[in-house]
Amino acid sequence: TPEHPGRTRGKGVVPWKIGFKEDIHTYRSRMRSKRDTEAKIADLEYRVSSYELSMQEEVARKVDERMAAHRSQDPQSYIPPVMVSPSGNRSSCASTGQVGSQTMDAMQTQDETTCPVDEITQRTPCELHIPFKNLSIKVCS
Repeated sequence: TPEHPGRTRGKGVVPWKIGFKEDIHTYRSRMRSKRDTEAKIADLEYRVSSYELSMQEEVARKVDERMAAHRSQDPQSYIPPVMVSPSGNRSSCASTGQVGSQTMDAMQTQDETTCPVDEITQRTPCELHIPFKNLSIKVCS
C-alpha cells in the first residue's frame, strides 16, 4: 500500500509543501533549523574571538604604558644580579646543608643520620611497585 502523502483541504490529496507553495518558507524544515543554529554559533564564535583580540590588545597597551612609566621613574637601567654556580658537592646530599670541606668528625656524625639511598654511587636497577587491593603493580623500572 502506498503511503498517504497527507491532505490539503480544498486541493485534494497533495502534501502541504506542494499545496501551499507561497507559504513554503513557513514549512517545518530540519535543514533550516540546522542552518539557523550554525549561523548563531558562527556569530558567537566571531564575537568571542573579536572580544579576545580586543582584550589582548588592551592588555598589551596597558603593559606598554606601565613599562614606560616605570622607565621614566627609574632612569637607571636594571642590572640583573650575576648568577654564580653553587660551590660544594653536586649530589643529592648537597641539599643537606653540609659544606664540601668537612672534617672526619663531621662525616662520622652525618653517617648516623644518613639514608641507605645516600650510599648509592652508581646506576642500580630497581622497580617501583604500588599496592592495589592485595596485589603489587609495577609502575616503573
